[in-house]
Order: sequence, then structure tokens, then C-alpha cells
Amino acid sequence: MAVDSAAGVHVAYLGGDECRYAKKVGRTWTLQVIDTVSPGKAGATSIALDSAGNPNVSYVHNSGDDPDNPESGWFHVSNSEARGVKYAQWNGTEWLIEALGLLGSDTDIAVDPEGTPYISFKTDEGGAGYEQIVCARKTGGTWAFDYFDPTTQVGGDTRLAVSANGHVHVVYRDWANGYLKYGSWNTTTWQVETVATDAGQQEGLDIAVDSLNRPHIAYNALWGQDDMALKYAYRESGTWVTETIDWGGNPGIAVDSWGLPHIGRGNCRDAEEYVPKPWPVNDCEILKYSVRTTFPCGCLNVGNDASLPISCAEYQGTKYRFTLDLYSNPDLPSGLYWKMDNSTLGTTSETSCINVGSDASLPISCAEYLGTKYQFTLDLYSNPDIPSGLYWKMDSSTLKVK
Repeated sequence: MAVDSAAGVHVAYLGGDECRYAKKVGRTWTLQVIDTVSPGKAGATSIALDSAGNPNVSYVHNSGDDPDNPESGWFHVSNSEARGVKYAQWNGTEWLIEALGLLGSDTDIAVDPEGTPYISFKTDEGGAGYEQIVCARKTGGTWAFDYFDPTTQVGGDTRLAVSANGHVHVVYRDWANGYLKYGSWNTTTWQVETVATDAGQQEGLDIAVDSLNRPHIAYNALWGQDDMALKYAYRESGTWVTETIDWGGNPGIAVDSWGLPHIGRGNCRDAEEYVPKPWPVNDCEILKYSVRTTFPCGCLNVGNDASLPISCAEYQGTKYRFTLDLYSNPDLPSGLYWKMDNSTLGTTSETSCINVGSDASLPISCAEYLGTKYQFTLDLYSNPDIPSGLYWKMDSSTLKVK
């Protein structure tokens, strides 16, 4: 499911021998058939919206019954029906459908700010003799396939997200070892990390990215009732931190504008004894929902002199680190101003960065000062008295206490 800027709800799903799309505006649903497939031979639908609000859908069109019998045509992509992993895009008038040319399962789709679609899935066509994780991306009308963790046998679900800076984040399971793994692509190279070693051979995981491009993961792990612990993972100072929330399967995760993760899941039972703070559990009989009541990732630690240490700010593809010192503006004493300390300016390879606006504004999602956490935006300020320096002014309308 996806929700557009006008609160319209978009859903891709399977119905009989059809891959379908539904959109709700107000209280009215409209339905469309995306593709007609063999009865019972489609699966793994996922949907994402592009910047124009148009839906993009990934799904799998199978064809036979027996994956061990090549003559059955299972996942056969060379026949006239163009089966296997498929991609459909609504252009405002009609659905444009493409077959990627690979067999696969458990697809997930995301679209970057430039409109490029990315699809993660599992496939055994990589020549390794087992299923591998793949991320497909369409550039210049051609699909490229990244086998970014070729030595890992993958099982269970795959999920991906694309951050505002165009970086790709994929979460999946190392099936042989029972690990939870994470791959990230910075538009040039892939980096692979082990998030947790307690994932087991379970189903159920999801990933979301916050406004600072930081990944947040919900997954099922080997712990508690029926070995179906619901856990949450985030990265702080380069290290993955995990927390146990509840018991329950098939989680979905989203992060709000404050950076707080929200997690829903099904198949729940009474499990209050499993739930440490700060995760309250709202019981909806078979569906549960939790939101973390405190900010999970580290804030900027504002100095006693109100200096702001910026560990990573990405601007036009380059990542910078620097410190902003509080500046007393004699012309406008009522505002809050900061000046860059040029001696601290450098580049960094940090992954969790502030997205610097095209106007050089700095959105600060969390800055802790004397025990209180704040959110605000700094706007670039042209100082007529010292034009050679770099200055920012707080936009007081954006100031919030977290």
C-alpha cells in the first residue's frame, strides 16, 4: 500500500488470475486490472509512487507447477507470455508492463526522487546454485541487476527503501546462518552489513528510512513465544542496535517526520511480559501497532556554547563535516545565527547525513541542548558585514521541542 500527498490510498493485489490495482479518493474506490496471468500463478506484489504520484508495481508471474521440472514452464521467461519478475507503471493513461527477464520471488519496489524504479527479489538464476539477493534498477530504458551479496544464500522476504538522496537500502535474510543482513548502495558502490544474528529462518521483515537517510528495520527473530519475537533495529554511531517489541509476525514499519518508528504486525497474542519500555503495545485483537515514544537515533549534541557539530551534511553529492559556532549578529540581535568554523570543514564517508537543501538550508531533525531535544531548520544567511563567511539563521517557525 502507498499513500499520496493528497491522502489517496493506492493498493496492488492479486485477484484470481489478475494482478489488480485499487485507488481510494475520499470514500470512493476505483479498480483496474494491471495484468492477466495464469490462475494462481502470480505473487509478491508491491507498490510505490513516483514523484508525480503515479503507481509503480512489481510482481511475479509464474507459469508451471513444479520448479524442479523445467518442462513445466515454471518461471519460464522465454515464452510468449513474458513471465517471471514483472514491472508495471501507470503513465496517467495506461499500464506499461515489462518483464525483467529473470525468474524470482518476494519482490519489493521503490522509486527514487528522479523516477528511477528499484526492485529487490530473490533468484536462483545467478549461477550460484542457490537463491541470491538481487536489486534491479532501470536506467536509460535498460534494467541492470546487482548481485551485491553473491556468497549469501537468501531465504524469506526481501524489502527495500530509497532515501531522499537516491541511496538504496535493502534488508534480507542469510538463510543458511540465520542472520539478518542489510545492503546499501550510494549510487556507486554497495556495502553489506550483518544487522543481527538471531533472525533465523523466519518470514517477516520491513525497512524504512528517516529524513537523515538512516535505516530502521522491523523483523521477526528466534526468541519468545513460538520463536516469533518482533524486533526493531537501527544504527547508531556505526553500530546496529536491536530492541524487542512484542510477539507477532509480518511487520511493517514507517518513520514519521520526527524520526519516530511506527510498527504494525499481525498474528499477535497477549505478550505484555515481552515488552520493555519505550515500546507501548496497543492490542487490536489480531493486529497490533506500536510507536517508539523516544527518539531512537542519536541527536546532535549541542555544546554548552550552543555550537552545532555536524557530523555529515550531503550537498550536491559530497558529504561534509563541520562545526557551526553560535554567532552574535549586532544588526539583528533577536535572531539565532551560526557561523561555520572553517577549520573544522572536511569530507566524510558517514552514511547518516543531513540532506542539505538546494538553497543550502540545513534541516536539523534532532539537536539536544541541556537535556531538551529540538527540531528546526537553518537557512543560509548572507551577512553583509562579513561576506566571505558562511552563516545560517534559525527559521523560528520550524522550531519544535521533541
